[in-house]
Amino acid sequence: MKKLITIATLLLVAAIAQGQSKYDNRFKYGLLSNLEIGVGGIYSYEITNKAHHKNVGAQLLLTKRIGDFWRIRGTAEVNGFIPNGFDRKGKGMVGLSFDLLPFYLFVDYGACLNPSAKSKLGLAMDAGAGLQFKIGKVSSLYVEGGVDRTYNGGTWQSVASVKAGYMTNLGVTESDKVEIEHDHTIRSEYGELKGENKLLKSELQKCQDATTSIQESAIQMAAMVETLKAQLEKKESDNKFLQDNCGSIGDWNIYFTTGSCHITSQMDDVIADIAEIMLGNNKHYKIDGFASNNGSPLRNIELAQGRAEAVFQRLVEYGVDPIRLLYSGNGATDYDRQADQRVFISPITNN
Repeated sequence: MKKLITIATLLLVAAIAQGQSKYDNRFKYGLLSNLEIGVGGIYSYEITNKAHHKNVGAQLLLTKRIGDFWRIRGTAEVNGFIPNGFDRKGKGMVGLSFDLLPFYLFVDYGACLNPSAKSKLGLAMDAGAGLQFKIGKVSSLYVEGGVDRTYNGGTWQSVASVKAGYMTNLGVTESDKVEIEHDHTIRSEYGELKGENKLLKSELQKCQDATTSIQESAIQMAAMVETLKAQLEKKESDNKFLQDNCGSIGDWNIYFTTGSCHITSQMDDVIADIAEIMLGNNKHYKIDGFASNNGSPLRNIELAQGRAEAVFQRLVEYGVDPIRLLYSGNGATDYDRQADQRVFISPITNN
């Protein structure tokens, strides 16, 4: 009996410790999950004995949930502590219980040891109903009532009993698993937020650095704007001079890339301005195309001719009368390389 009490005490201490640290253990979803251990007392009334002996005993109970309603049970009992003629006996049984929370029904089968019977070993069967209610996160109280039957020595003995005791979880329950997963999710999201926060701080620092750079650039751009204003004023003055003196000293260069007759967008804007000036007078103009001295002479003549014709066609598109324009290709020149890639427009009459 002392050994049974010692084992039960050690199991209870281990269960309480497990309950306190269950959120940190690594086997929370293993064998110990949904496993409960309990110890309790037994008050019994021997039905088959005419003396109707009453007695008390002790019980060790283990249950393991295997579904939403079912649990496996294992019990060890010692009954008959009071020496009043009641047969002292010990039982070990396994069984099933069906939950109708907070009530449950149970049936247990096993073996019994009765020192006072002719056959020391026999069969045991318990059946009844119980009530279990929580008193803490991992603890609960239980009360069971039922009929215990034992068979040895060729006779059946029936005992009505009431059992009550304390139970605690050795591992986490299903509800605990939900809390654990929720806790792990929060911890994971917190870690992600910390990482994102660190990244945002880095991005903020980059933005601050970029702001400083932009401010410095803004100062430089303001200085550039003032310079461009001065250049624009000079350009407008030059354009007015060009319009006022076109035909006497005015001429224009249209530049091309090497080996190409294509008019770039920049040069197209220049041609548009030239066409506007031409439309403001009655003068005639000569369009001379040139090419570099690289390549064969025939290729250079074709390239120079194509450039002159391209400028001619574009001026006509802008409204200049083709009768006022004369174009020709002059091939390669002895000028510098950039100057060779061009078309030169100049007035040929002052009418």
